[in-house]
Amino acid sequence: PRGIRTFAGTDAAALRRDALAMWRRPLLRGALAIVWIWTAIVSAFVHPLNDSLARLALAHLTGLPAQAALYAACALDFAFGVATLAAPSRRLWLAQGALIVAYSAVIAVTMPGLLAEPFGPVLKNVPILAILLILFAEEERS
Repeated sequence: PRGIRTFAGTDAAALRRDALAMWRRPLLRGALAIVWIWTAIVSAFVHPLNDSLARLALAHLTGLPAQAALYAACALDFAFGVATLAAPSRRLWLAQGALIVAYSAVIAVTMPGLLAEPFGPVLKNVPILAILLILFAEEERS
């Protein structure tokens, strides 16, 4: 019988890297899609509408424009989730990153209290941006 070093050979590191690469992108895409789709569903159908509108009022959106913005954001989040699974591309990762940065900037300016929130709703955008960076770097489609 051959020893483990002979069996795995000198390509063990490359084999491990390739094996990890096979499931990394699907795992990251699946996790990201769940975040986008669940956010859309909760925002549109679960979270109390009055609470959402009160939060949007802090960003100076009220009345019909606030409702339109809320449901447009839900539709965009849902579309991003579906596209993450069905049509991944560098443009998609850039668009998602841009939206996250825009959302975070609006929150930082109009709702700065959320930056110090113990559950870290804004801080959680950092690992999502890291996931998008990995997906962007590894994506073959523009």
